[in-house]
Amino acid sequence: MLDFFTHSPIDNMNERRALMRAARLLHERYGRDPDNHFAFIANIEPDRDPPLRPFQLNQLDGILLGRQLIAILEFKNYFQPIIGRQLSGPWYTQEENGRQGQRVAGGSHVNPYQQVAAAKRRWAAHLSRTGLGRELPWQQAHAFLLFFPYLHPDSNPPPLGKESYWFHLGGVGDISEFTYGSLINGLALTPEEMRRLALESFRARPWAEAQQLLSGVIGKLFVQEPGEAAVVYEISSYDEF
Repeated sequence: MLDFFTHSPIDNMNERRALMRAARLLHERYGRDPDNHFAFIANIEPDRDPPLRPFQLNQLDGILLGRQLIAILEFKNYFQPIIGRQLSGPWYTQEENGRQGQRVAGGSHVNPYQQVAAAKRRWAAHLSRTGLGRELPWQQAHAFLLFFPYLHPDSNPPPLGKESYWFHLGGVGDISEFTYGSLINGLALTPEEMRRLALESFRARPWAEAQQLLSGVIGKLFVQEPGEAAVVYEISSYDEF
């Protein structure tokens, strides 16, 4: 089962599409699974929230809470191959002629990996001091850099070693790997605890629109070969064909 929350309005359309894509994959895999419960929190912007503003926390594209899971999500969209020599240095896109292109943005950090790692450290320290559930292992939370809509197959990011960072949500199978490959030993959050963390620690509110977008049919796609009957597909928001 899934609960959806949002902290601030999602004004950026790229972020909105990425968040809804992740939400749809979670919904397809766990939406009717009574044995698994998750809370998905979208677009946490501390600068818009006076009680959070003094702590100088990073904006977060998303948070995913599960029974044994705390994951920070950061989305990036680059359509060219991404080349990174090391985790501590800058990354660049690769042009069609093989030349180095634009720098891959990581906010004020040297690359997106450093951006999401710094966000995790700052939020973990804040929640360990002040948040609901101070005893939770926030420092063991996972932080994921997710490329949307895809990571170019010619990309060559630096090796991740033992770090728990991940690069692309390609389908429902990836969601399963994501959730089951990121468990924190000793963590056992209940659905009620997830909800309280979303509402009180991350100061979010229920995201009713997410459920409507995941279940609402917005049209039909008719596919017809010559001499054959048409095949009709119902289309929901953020479907892929």
